[in-house]
Amino acid sequence: GMLVIEEFFDVWTGGKVSFDYHLFFDKYWEEDIENTIKRDYNHPSLIMWSIGNEITWGAGIDVNDRDSYSNIYSWCRCLSEKVKTVDSTRPVTSAFCAIPSELINRSSLEDGNIVVTMLHPEEVDPANDKWGEVTEIFFEPLDVAGYNYKVGRYSYDSVRFPNRIICGTETHPYTLFKNWTETVKNPNVIGDFVWTAIDYLGEAGIGRFWLDENEMRMFGGEFPWLLANCGDVDICGEKRPQSYYRDIIWGSRRDPYIAILPPNLYGKKLYIRAWGWEPVERSYTFPGCEGMPVIVYVYADADEVELFINGRSLGRKTSGFNTQFKTTYDATYEPGVIEVVAYKNGKEIGRDRIESASEPVSIKLLPDRDIISSSYNDLCYIKIIAVDKNGKEVPYADNRITVEVDGAGEFVVLGTADPLSTELFVNRERKLYKGKALAIVKSIGEKGEISFKAKGEGLEGAQIAIKCI
Repeated sequence: GMLVIEEFFDVWTGGKVSFDYHLFFDKYWEEDIENTIKRDYNHPSLIMWSIGNEITWGAGIDVNDRDSYSNIYSWCRCLSEKVKTVDSTRPVTSAFCAIPSELINRSSLEDGNIVVTMLHPEEVDPANDKWGEVTEIFFEPLDVAGYNYKVGRYSYDSVRFPNRIICGTETHPYTLFKNWTETVKNPNVIGDFVWTAIDYLGEAGIGRFWLDENEMRMFGGEFPWLLANCGDVDICGEKRPQSYYRDIIWGSRRDPYIAILPPNLYGKKLYIRAWGWEPVERSYTFPGCEGMPVIVYVYADADEVELFINGRSLGRKTSGFNTQFKTTYDATYEPGVIEVVAYKNGKEIGRDRIESASEPVSIKLLPDRDIISSSYNDLCYIKIIAVDKNGKEVPYADNRITVEVDGAGEFVVLGTADPLSTELFVNRERKLYKGKALAIVKSIGEKGEISFKAKGEGLEGAQIAIKCI
């Protein structure tokens, strides 16, 4: 199931942008808390209330202010007490990030040809622990302390604040191994939330990679960057490689997982923010790159893994905890089948394989449901996939497609996970991205069938019917 922490506010009296909620906070905070709790109180998945996220970040808040109307310590106590008068059954938290004085000394991490930049400071200087002083007061009225990008404090704070219950409310994707290792090791930490699960529009390009070291100084990407590009799941609902790595670290996937750094990136220094991920692909189809070197990543919870290309072994390598569940192979790209076998105690425990595709020839449609409600606005999500003559997905296809909707429904949107696309989601035409697109149709209050057609340049079209009952 799903456990939910519901958050009331992103700002209190200090605004992060000119026209955000801080303009209305003083008038409506109490009413909004009451109405939100009354609306959602009976949801069994709701385990905790949050009164704010990073309320000091970019809001001009002075953490040394303990006397004025805007001081965060009085407001934290006031908001927490208000929540508990309405719902005394659930704990209350708030997420706190680095304070400005800490951000002077951001660090970088080199991992092979990957350079992770602008990491938040996590190590503790006991002689100058300003963050500890601030949060000692701030977290006092709360049941759970929300730590944003403070994994390095978990062990230290278990001693300094032995009664503090910690939740990793935001952590970096790239440091997942450390995040989860520290979470499991420290009984004072109840869980870990990555930023972020599903990609989104906004904070454009924070999860990008680039080849220019100077470009890393920018927080986001310049136009046409549109998506954050940092989700474990893309905006079309497809799991990305880092999500499968997370499954393995969590112990929920037994089979290994193959991802490949494309040939055009081999041997190059790749710069990413810690919200990003190594720019690997779930693909073994690189037309025109035959004979070029590639790096094959294997994510596995195993003693050893063995990689095969077209049946030829590239040898066994150590895997598992000691390699942070990542093993890499240098290989030469040759179309065909790439396969990995994982071993524990000398016995095979799982395998994974990718097969090269040929050129795209047709469209395959995969609706999430064949039957939806005829009541107005029930949705059906339809994957649009380019496939080759053998029905294999073609991950490099970028054909332009057009969709048509008739019958007892209406077109809503057509999109892809392309973080740089300037195409409108409300258009019925766009290019595929990595061989895929996603369309959404809705019911209009009539019983019958929705007819959905997709056609593409150089591709045989496809059609499906969705029943509205």
